[in-house]
Amino acid sequence: MIVRARFILVKKLAAPSNSVAPSPPASEAGPRVRSFKESPVRTRRGLWPLADGYLEANVLGGFLRGLMWFVGLFLAFVLVSGAQKVAQHKMDIGLLVQFIALQIPRIVVFTIPSSLLFGSVSTFTEMSSRGEITALMAGGMSIRRMLRAPLVAAIALAITAFWLQESIVPQCELKRGTLAVSALQNAKASQVFPIIDKGDNGRVDRIIWASDFDAKNVVLLNPDIRINQEDGTSIHITAKSARWDKMRGEWVFVQGETTNEPAPGKKGFARLEFAEQSFRAEMSLDPASLSKSARDLPAQLADHNFEMVSLAELRTYRNDMIERIHRTQNEFADVQKIGQISPKQTEFFQKKIQFLKSESRAATFGIHDKWATPLVVFAMVLIGAPLGVRPQRTASSGLALGMSLMVLLGYYIGWTLTSQWGKGGGGQPLLAAYLPFITLASLGAFLTWKKS
Repeated sequence: MIVRARFILVKKLAAPSNSVAPSPPASEAGPRVRSFKESPVRTRRGLWPLADGYLEANVLGGFLRGLMWFVGLFLAFVLVSGAQKVAQHKMDIGLLVQFIALQIPRIVVFTIPSSLLFGSVSTFTEMSSRGEITALMAGGMSIRRMLRAPLVAAIALAITAFWLQESIVPQCELKRGTLAVSALQNAKASQVFPIIDKGDNGRVDRIIWASDFDAKNVVLLNPDIRINQEDGTSIHITAKSARWDKMRGEWVFVQGETTNEPAPGKKGFARLEFAEQSFRAEMSLDPASLSKSARDLPAQLADHNFEMVSLAELRTYRNDMIERIHRTQNEFADVQKIGQISPKQTEFFQKKIQFLKSESRAATFGIHDKWATPLVVFAMVLIGAPLGVRPQRTASSGLALGMSLMVLLGYYIGWTLTSQWGKGGGGQPLLAAYLPFITLASLGAFLTWKKS
């Protein structure tokens, strides 16, 4: 089909046109250059001009080739990592295949911009080497006009990327968390621990570690738990084992000791050995949470893995943070009105409010980053087409590919830096979300202007 379209395009360009405007008067010097509307390239196949259809087919073909290469490269890394897990932890191969398959949508979303850049660069490079770009320009089609078909394809790809990251990727991540229940039956404790819990002020409240976890019998071997209190004291619990009492909903530690450590600069150190002791208040950890892995919704939000959750969940999380900010500010104001507030309490409220505001800004970044990421495909077209347009004798697919890889490397480095800034709760979440797109779009507009 592409070969036939190319033959028709060249034939249309070479053949005389019946729709050419009358020749200019003899008094006018020089030949009149026909516009694109008057040229043979304007010939339509249905409602889409022949040249546009040819460009779009080539760009999409290059995009699909790039997508297969990039996705295959990432899957190769996943397969190597999975093979190591199978060998080390005796994971079921069928379960491993499901884990890998559930990661494909996320990989596809990540590689769509790079694949479209590769498709645009390779298409315009090959057409330049065959002289087809020169033929189109001779027919009155400018570089900016050639971008229409690739940009139409970019619209479809942007919608696809948004749909995948909004609907498919969160569902796949949830499914992976469910499958982890089966995987942890044979997993070692290193895949589960340490568990680090943080409070509202960002301080580490609890660290839980164990040398082994028997998910079938719900037993921890050699548990080591440290619990930090708000007053600066901490409780350190070690034991030979701990079993889950389902009736009472608490852990029962066997043959261990509890150490009460005072705040720095204060006295009150105490150590108590025990044969068996329950810790419900200090360690209210449901064992079911150990079998869900760290990929459930609360953990994803706490770790700022916003790519794994939907927009609706992000908005709910941000609204919850804003509500907690107002509630904490009201509590702080009420305590100040009473007049009995210590400097330590003031510091606690201030740190808590600061932490909640940081989380709110991070969630705002995550929301806008979900909109900005699909928009990058338009910038990739604006960059890829001018990079591929080169003089016929100097057109080289290797050079164009190298330049596109440099652009990709710069983009992913910039995106990583702005993501860390945005997820860290920086003061400008919208700027952090849209800066990579604005930078690439500006670069693409400049390159297109230079080639025009």
